[in-house]
Amino acid sequence: MTVPLGAIAKIVSGATPKTGVAEYWDGDIEWATPADLGKLDGAYISATPRKLTDAGVKSCAATVLPAGSVLLSSRAPIGHVAINTVPMATNQGFKSLVLGPQVHAKFLYHWLKAKTGYLQSLGNGAGQVRWGGVRG
Repeated sequence: MTVPLGAIAKIVSGATPKTGVAEYWDGDIEWATPADLGKLDGAYISATPRKLTDAGVKSCAATVLPAGSVLLSSRAPIGHVAINTVPMATNQGFKSLVLGPQVHAKFLYHWLKAKTGYLQSLGNGAGQVRWGGVRG
C-alpha cells in the first residue's frame, strides 16, 4: 500500500531568524542546517553549532520539533536525513517529519536514505523537492 507521507507524519518546514539580530542567537535551542546533517556519521543528531533563543524561534516560522522527529533536507543538498535526540529547530532547508505512534523513526530514516536518488529527482531547478510527489 502507498500512502502520502503527510498521512503518517506531520510535515514541518524550518525557518531562519534574521542573522543580524543578536537576541535571536546563542540561546539554548539547537538549530540544524543541512550542512550539519552532512557531517553526521550516523542516524542521530543531538547538538548543533548554532543555537536559537526563544525570541529567535518566535521571530520567524521556526518550530521546535520534539525529540524523535525525522529531519530531511529538502534543499541543496536534498536527501540528508537524521533523527533528533533532543528538541530542535531547523532552517528553511528542511521538511521535518513529526511521527505518530504507528511509525518508527529509525524505519523512516532508513526508508528515506534508500530513496535519496528519488528525492533528488523530484528537485526543481532551485534544488528543492516538490513535495506533492513524495509518497511513503
